[in-house]
Amino acid sequence: MLYILRHGQTDYNLKRITQGRGVNSELNAAGLAQAQAFHAKYNAHPFEHIYTSSLIRTHQTVGAFTQPKTALTELDEISWGVFEGKSEVERTGERLGDISVFINRWNSGEVTAKVSGGESAQDVADRLLSILPQLRAHTNDILVCTHGRTLRILMCLLTNTPLTAQDKFPHKNTSLYVVDQTKVHTFNDLGHIVVKP
Repeated sequence: MLYILRHGQTDYNLKRITQGRGVNSELNAAGLAQAQAFHAKYNAHPFEHIYTSSLIRTHQTVGAFTQPKTALTELDEISWGVFEGKSEVERTGERLGDISVFINRWNSGEVTAKVSGGESAQDVADRLLSILPQLRAHTNDILVCTHGRTLRILMCLLTNTPLTAQDKFPHKNTSLYVVDQTKVHTFNDLGHIVVKP
């Protein structure tokens, strides 16, 4: 089975600043705690291998695991082009528009639409398709730590879901999905996060 995990929280997430592929941010204190909580729950799980993106926030999320790890650029977050590193206020002030415009276009079938200087949903799908045989070649469970939009698109590919329906796969920081062939066994799970009263 494939365990698909989104990275822990960064200050960019907290402040609602667009990260994307070009922003290599680190986990904040909450993100490190989320990573620790995930490790505490899954430390004993016999993952055959762990895959991350090339970005540090995924490495930090699974850094406590001792299994062999491979970083793949194909698992990087989508490139949001001119939106990267900017808050909603900055994007509005610079008249860049909003990411939701492109997400709505993808949902309506324009999966090749892309932000200036960035990638489309189809671009991300194409790079993920190139590594699916590698991910599926393992005979035992593997853990894949990636990013929000990339996770949505990867879930579409793993479940034969059209890219127009990628938003049916919600996520939060360290959300977990577990997929076997095309069946989803665990959906957007945050059970490893302990909520203090």
